[in-house]
Amino acid sequence: MKTNLKQFGLASFVVGILVFYGCKEDNNTISLPAVTDASLVEITVTSAVIKGVVLTEGSNQVTSRGICWSAGPEPTVDDNKIIEGSGPGEFSARIAGLTPGARYYVRVFATNADGTSYSKPLEITTALTASPATLETYAISYLSYTSAMAGGKIISNGNGDISEKGVCWSTDPSPTIDKSKIVARTDSPDYILQITGLEPGTVYYVRAYAINTSGASYGPEVTFETPFALGTRMSDLPGEGRYAAASFSIGDKIFMGFGYDALGGINEDFWEWDQATNTWARKADFAGNARAGATGFSIGNKGYIGTGDGNAVFFWDDPSGDPAWNTAGTDYLNGLYNDFWEYNQVTDTWTRKADFKGSARKDATGFSIGSKGYIGIGYAPGSEDVSSQDIWEWNQASDSWIKVGDFVGTPRSFSIGGSIGDRGYLAAGIALTGAGAGNAILNDLWVINLSSVK
Repeated sequence: MKTNLKQFGLASFVVGILVFYGCKEDNNTISLPAVTDASLVEITVTSAVIKGVVLTEGSNQVTSRGICWSAGPEPTVDDNKIIEGSGPGEFSARIAGLTPGARYYVRVFATNADGTSYSKPLEITTALTASPATLETYAISYLSYTSAMAGGKIISNGNGDISEKGVCWSTDPSPTIDKSKIVARTDSPDYILQITGLEPGTVYYVRAYAINTSGASYGPEVTFETPFALGTRMSDLPGEGRYAAASFSIGDKIFMGFGYDALGGINEDFWEWDQATNTWARKADFAGNARAGATGFSIGNKGYIGTGDGNAVFFWDDPSGDPAWNTAGTDYLNGLYNDFWEYNQVTDTWTRKADFKGSARKDATGFSIGSKGYIGIGYAPGSEDVSSQDIWEWNQASDSWIKVGDFVGTPRSFSIGGSIGDRGYLAAGIALTGAGAGNAILNDLWVINLSSVK
């Protein structure tokens, strides 16, 4: 009986030892990473994009993963390879430098401390030649006066590597990359870009484009129009701000000067703004007395300035109205002008012409029709302290003035003047209704038929 027990105890010990070492051997089992088969994302004449996935890392962490390839059917990491990170997960890699029209075999690999595992070989063949890419052009979005969001999507690369993509635009149909363009800096086949520097109220044409080894390709054309802007700020007039200045335009240039500054002082400087360069240049100072509230117009390549106010404006802090503030030293009612001047933009010189024959005044309205200029209405103080109604014509050829009549609307100052064809126009202004009676702000528009004036 004792012998049997000893034999049983020995057998149990041996079984325990076997179980222990068996369990220890199971804990040290070698396991390689698990990977999916390689899948082809894109292929061109000289490249291919391959996607793979590391499903599990195995018995140890994956230290490298990627794509290997060769002309033989069983590529390994000892052949050509691209490493795309480590650990589990999805990844893709672009193989470059392939031979056009050649066959290759590609495998996904993953390596841990125990070794490298591979997917089944994927056979790929590069294209022999490339064809034009095909694209979609997206509709315009976020349109403003000077910018727009445009974009596109590459539908097919035409079996050619895309070296550049983006959008191009022009004010002419069928824009190309030789015109304005912006390049997309992304690997994604679709993209959105901001076009800037557009002109308000302008029709544009835009196309997505892509360049591969066969050349540039374009998507369908999209047309859009920027909103019309009521104002676009250009370069500021040098120096301090001013008001009641005088101006006229000749060709693509605007001339302006004089007027009151922020402190009520009067200026005599004169400036030219060039539309082509958006720059200001100071020209010869006005040859007459400094003034504000003058009126101007142009005839041909000459500009004209007349009338105006020679008094500075003073803001009194002292209820007594200390006359020391009146640096102009002139009486308000006697500070108005009726002189008339011609500006020659070629020689940058001023020449005095025949004086305006109406009473001296300020804030009058002027315009020109053909070779004749017109000045009228405005403020000419008198016993009734009201605005004027008379309109006068100046003949450039004879340098002479004649009265053409009285304005039939409400007498006014600060009116807007202009001409279309042989007719003049007056609009808006302030009507002085008499001393102490208050002023009326006007919004009426009048046409003045001057075709019968000889």
